[in-house]
Amino acid sequence: MNVRASLALLALAAAACRAPAVPPGAATGQEESGAVSEARGRATRAGSPAAAAAEQITADGIRAHIAYLASDELKGRDTPSPGLEMAAAYIAREFERYGLEPAGDSDGYLQRYPLMRRAVRTEGVTLRVSGPGGERAFAFGREYFVAPGGAESAGGALVYGGDVERLDSGAAATARGAVLVLELPGARPQDWRPVALRGRRIAQEVGAAAVVFIMDAGVSEALIREEATATARSVAASQRPPAAYLSAGAGRELVRVAGRDLDSLRAARAPVALQGASASLTVPVVEENEYAPNVVGLLRGSDPELRDTY
Repeated sequence: MNVRASLALLALAAAACRAPAVPPGAATGQEESGAVSEARGRATRAGSPAAAAAEQITADGIRAHIAYLASDELKGRDTPSPGLEMAAAYIAREFERYGLEPAGDSDGYLQRYPLMRRAVRTEGVTLRVSGPGGERAFAFGREYFVAPGGAESAGGALVYGGDVERLDSGAAATARGAVLVLELPGARPQDWRPVALRGRRIAQEVGAAAVVFIMDAGVSEALIREEATATARSVAASQRPPAAYLSAGAGRELVRVAGRDLDSLRAARAPVALQGASASLTVPVVEENEYAPNVVGLLRGSDPELRDTY
């Protein structure tokens, strides 16, 4: 559901149906937008019945719609999500209040459309490492989160690739068929996300089986938990190698189990094959149909010959 379009429809419906939102001429304490001011001016100059209706469109009224639809209560209105359902119900109530005819399913305002949802089956996610330092299974949602790829399960020898920004297709001979360990700079998603995309693209180019990213020390456990939870709701399809995003502490532990020291690896010229160490990553994905809402209201024209033309 396009919330921006819905806001426009709410404003138009308010004008056309003369909803009693804010008394005409009431002071808002804020300057109205140029678009609202222009629409009000055109209607007034035309001297039509729309002039009084245009007075019902106020900056405060539009602000109230935006404030609710963009509020934390709706949690981003992901498609599909409980927040999106709340937004649809709100707009449907407004359409009813404005007197629009319901034009959705079963004589209501909501119109459902099918949506294929892909999500990580989180209970099946695993990341295991073995090497000279022993064996270790990492805790999904606390120590790492994942991004699915073309294969649900992948594994191979561990190869340390170092900084993504310095990695190139020259790593192909070492990384082919391996689990490539890369480091991600930056604590904020807007910093590390584009670098991670580049790292996965290069990993695909060199034929790596999977990628393990070691994240910046500034990345919190709360962010890892949040990212892990998001993958259980929806993920995009990808043919790139599956990826695990390890916290800085867990990443250092992975390298220790592989029998090496992370600081020493950082000083070496990457890529470095971690002899005797291997990793396996499983990221199962489920696909299912869900039904998301549109909100449909009908405002008929006043011309008796054209009122059914829309």
